[in-house]
Amino acid sequence: MHNTKRLQLLIMIGLTAAQARAHKVLDEISQVIASVDTHDDPHFFRYPDIWLEAQSGVIQLAKLDHLSDFSPGISPMLSEFGLLTEYWDARHRLDPEPESHDEY
Repeated sequence: MHNTKRLQLLIMIGLTAAQARAHKVLDEISQVIASVDTHDDPHFFRYPDIWLEAQSGVIQLAKLDHLSDFSPGISPMLSEFGLLTEYWDARHRLDPEPESHDEY
């Protein structure tokens, strides 16, 4: 079995990515006047910050899976939010390919 904290982290990533997606849509449909100071209203342009939080969770998940020596075959939730590539990039940074075929 893999680490039991994995499910909690996946739920957090999914929730955060869903929030980021919702804020992106809200930012796109709200007609923001260029002169509005976005720092006065915390609801404007939160998408990048929330999305970075989701990506940070993906990196934590890759570290957790690396430490547990767990390699998921598929991950529908990460695929749904376009985070699967980010996961595998982080995973490959933690577990790089061997330089020679003798190391296999």
